[in-house]
Amino acid sequence: MNHHPSSEGRHDDDSALSDFLASLMDYTPTIPDELVEHYVAKSGFQCPDVRLIRLVAVATQKFIAEVAGDALQHCKARQSGAVKDKRDKQQKDKRLTLTMDDLSKALRENSLTEEQLNSNRYFTGPPYDLDPSSTKSTLLTAPQLEWILLQGRNNELGFDPVIPEEMEIEVKQNSLENFSFLSLQDDADDDIEEDEDEEEPVTLGFVEKPKNPNSLLPHFFPSKAGGTPAWLDPVDLPSEKSRSCGICGDPLQFLLQVYAPISDKESTFHRTLFVFMCPSMACLLQDQHQQWKRRPEKQCRSVKVFRCQLSRSNAYYSSEPPKYDKTDKSSRIGAALCNWCGTWKGEKVCSSCRSARYCSEKHQVMHWRSGHKLACQRVSISCESSESSTSNGRTTPTEMSRAVASNALWPEFQIINEDESEFDTEAPEDNDSSSLVPKDQRDDTIESLMDNFEGDDDKKSWASFHVRIAKAPEQVLRYSQDAKAKPLWPMSSGRLSKADIPRCNYCDGPLCYELQILPQLLYYFSVKNDVDSLDWATITVYTCADSCEATVAYKEEFAWVQLSSPSPMAP
Repeated sequence: MNHHPSSEGRHDDDSALSDFLASLMDYTPTIPDELVEHYVAKSGFQCPDVRLIRLVAVATQKFIAEVAGDALQHCKARQSGAVKDKRDKQQKDKRLTLTMDDLSKALRENSLTEEQLNSNRYFTGPPYDLDPSSTKSTLLTAPQLEWILLQGRNNELGFDPVIPEEMEIEVKQNSLENFSFLSLQDDADDDIEEDEDEEEPVTLGFVEKPKNPNSLLPHFFPSKAGGTPAWLDPVDLPSEKSRSCGICGDPLQFLLQVYAPISDKESTFHRTLFVFMCPSMACLLQDQHQQWKRRPEKQCRSVKVFRCQLSRSNAYYSSEPPKYDKTDKSSRIGAALCNWCGTWKGEKVCSSCRSARYCSEKHQVMHWRSGHKLACQRVSISCESSESSTSNGRTTPTEMSRAVASNALWPEFQIINEDESEFDTEAPEDNDSSSLVPKDQRDDTIESLMDNFEGDDDKKSWASFHVRIAKAPEQVLRYSQDAKAKPLWPMSSGRLSKADIPRCNYCDGPLCYELQILPQLLYYFSVKNDVDSLDWATITVYTCADSCEATVAYKEEFAWVQLSSPSPMAP
């Protein structure tokens, strides 16, 4: 008798499932069996098999942890702007306040509808009753939180979840023991640190048109903005998943790169940071929620940073520094790049001319519509008649594609560096640099206005930011390798706390701040000032403190984007 070819595989699956169900008999979930049995029975099911009851408990526990984790990130995003007075720093309450809005957003992201979330009744019933008449904030234990969110999950079976308008949630270390990454009580290190009086040395970056475009070629190790990247490792470029926007899926666009070698290590003799982003403001807005997620595997970012480093002796460049004359030669080794964007590896080939390469189907379509459809046959003939079509004055296929692609890229600039200390000027001792009005020019009316102004943390941060930036208003980049360096935040809201800085994806070591990109760069890129145009307040970049080595040439680091508030300068 002939067996179906998949029968053996199905038997293995059944055996694995049986073993898994049997193991549940020795496992005690966080959610009690009685609680699961209660809601299963309430949903119209009778289930005497304790294994299935515990399977439901495990699945629900996982759902609870994910919802609570997402709600925490919404809560942190909302409360991150709460800058506390230094005098109250020792007495401050470290707990975060979880509101209905935080939970609603988290539940909605997990397929619960708006209609189901808008009930005005509290949860009632065993094992925990919440008094609907109480206006006090309720301090929930971990089992209570689990029970409330379990109700939300059972809503898919027809139950209406109702959550108190505002509640304080405190989760002990032993709660949700199988999901130890979840903690709604931040340590002191997680709180937003206030700026210290001592300022660390900062290098400022300015853009200018290069006198010689060839000076931005890879073997000169440039720092540049716009155009195409000068890849440090020209062969092992980022993968298709890494180079795509996590929101829309389109290939990311090159923003800038900074040559930042570290002399202490041989492996970082050459070291460059590359920043890419999706030009869509809609994607950047969605990226705001993604960056709050602590688990990197769950992040879908529209802004990405890659670190590449090489030792002095490597396969691509001379061990001697460039002489900046005609004797300097570029490496002839390198991956074939996309003919449309000139940025990413061209892994797809035009089926007609077999010459043009593309990093994505979208770029292939864009190139085809922009003129390659008509030029494709001419390129094929040109390539067949001569290996070099420049001898008769024609443009090579590569040059032609770059001319077309350049319209889709941001204009290319060289980044030059200056120490911020070069722009320091003497200021009067009694001048309050965080204030917009000098003290000697204030009267009662001004004092009243300043009281209102200085009560808004965002406006105070903006004033301090503006004073610092005004020393060199054309700067587009701030850089420091000092371990104590911190970003210059334009606003207090949306600032990054230590708890929100992830670990290195490769060595699990800490990340530290290294550079920030200012919105002035958009001016040089001629980005329009429309409502839906690309904009940001600052982009901060955090890299591995040890600048670790890994099997991949381009190691993805962490970028944090702070968007502008509607009107930070409004009186």
